[in-house]
Amino acid sequence: MGEIINYIKSEIKEDIMLLHFDGSLLHDNINDVRKDFEKIIRIMVEKKLNVLAIDLGGVLECDSRGLGLLVKMKSQSVSLGFELVLYNLNTFIADLLELSTLGTLFKIMSLEDFGQKYLGFE
Repeated sequence: MGEIINYIKSEIKEDIMLLHFDGSLLHDNINDVRKDFEKIIRIMVEKKLNVLAIDLGGVLECDSRGLGLLVKMKSQSVSLGFELVLYNLNTFIADLLELSTLGTLFKIMSLEDFGQKYLGFE
């Protein structure tokens, strides 16, 4: 895991930036998470990475600001030519994205499918 950010665990595999969110995406910490995301984008541009993959399995709470940050990540990824993938969603996050109809904006994959397609796991 990298030490580049404070609230998001990260690692790079080939041309993929893997992010692992744990805890909450709430108004209390969203500005700090947003700052970390800006650092991640700079690193992706510098290293010429192509995929931003976000593991949401550890997110236990998310409010409208957390959803807004995910939408911003998607928008910025598209404008910079990155592919954004959300994977390993727990039931809470999957239901939240479905209820808000934001799920249609994102490429969403199970942990197994993501591992097979992007990391070469069998």
